[in-house]
Amino acid sequence: KVSLIVGCLIDDIQSFERLLPSLDANSDYINEIICVISGIDSTNDTKRVDNLNNLSISRLVILKFNHVLLPGAARNVGIAKSNNDFVAFIDVNTTPNPKWLSTSLSIIKERNLQGLLGKTTYLSSTIFQRCFIAATYGFKPISTVPGTVASKSLIRSVGFFIPSVRAGEDAEWIDRAVHFENSAIHSK
Repeated sequence: KVSLIVGCLIDDIQSFERLLPSLDANSDYINEIICVISGIDSTNDTKRVDNLNNLSISRLVILKFNHVLLPGAARNVGIAKSNNDFVAFIDVNTTPNPKWLSTSLSIIKERNLQGLLGKTTYLSSTIFQRCFIAATYGFKPISTVPGTVASKSLIRSVGFFIPSVRAGEDAEWIDRAVHFENSAIHSK
């Protein structure tokens, strides 16, 4: 079983609600969904978060923060609160492959790995986005933290995510992880 960790700013709650149905195909492997919601600064925001409890998802754990948590800090909080030996990461604006988790866990077991990096393909809906993707990530899948499945023991050994960096903490963690103990984590 896996603890799925999702960091979410209050303004992205609707994206989180849209993400949940895309996880159904992986529900046999997800023991808990830990959503770390930050930036809650009003009564209206609190009501929006409390409405998530009406979704009737028994495995949903909501962690609320008034201040904004940067991505690394949100992931670290989720890892600390998780109750399973393995954690997985998804971003609120990511649409996972329906067999993502079962495939990842199968590869981890077959190859006796401690973790497997996610693969993300960036899509565009505007000409500007297409140009931006072409100039940065490209259109081929790249190794990313979203989609990653890792043992908590690997994370403790490699180290947690840098909590105080707005961007790049994921790439820095991947770099540490792939160079740790002869690549204890692999990409697909």
